[in-house]
Amino acid sequence: NFTTVNTPNHIVVLFDGDCTVCNRSIQFIALRDKKKIFQFAPLQSSKGIELLKDFSINPTQLNSLVVKDGKKLFTHSTAVLQICKNLSGGWKLLYLGVLIPRIIRDKLYTFVAERRHKIFKNQVKCENIPSEVRERILN
Repeated sequence: NFTTVNTPNHIVVLFDGDCTVCNRSIQFIALRDKKKIFQFAPLQSSKGIELLKDFSINPTQLNSLVVKDGKKLFTHSTAVLQICKNLSGGWKLLYLGVLIPRIIRDKLYTFVAERRHKIFKNQVKCENIPSEVRERILN
């Protein structure tokens, strides 16, 4: 059951619901999350706004994937590394990217994030998201 948030075993990934890259990313994550610890919420949704409220963050000003793990919040490249750290299989090795200085990682992340709508113009429609992923999206 994926309706409970903030249980010790769940990590919430907040994503731009209008972004093709972000929608494909949550599908990628869900399919490699054998323990099913990830839940997802669009930043624009009422659940996304509610989850960020404790951190005084305005979701409309974010240009980043956000990972909420308990009372900790991660953005930009650190969010991606936190996701990798918790995926099944060899994806955990990508967490070694944490050894690269954050300023460099975040510059690369921001470079891609600022161009994602231009590079990937096709929208992912909700009905095209597999049901095993869709059931893990918080509303």
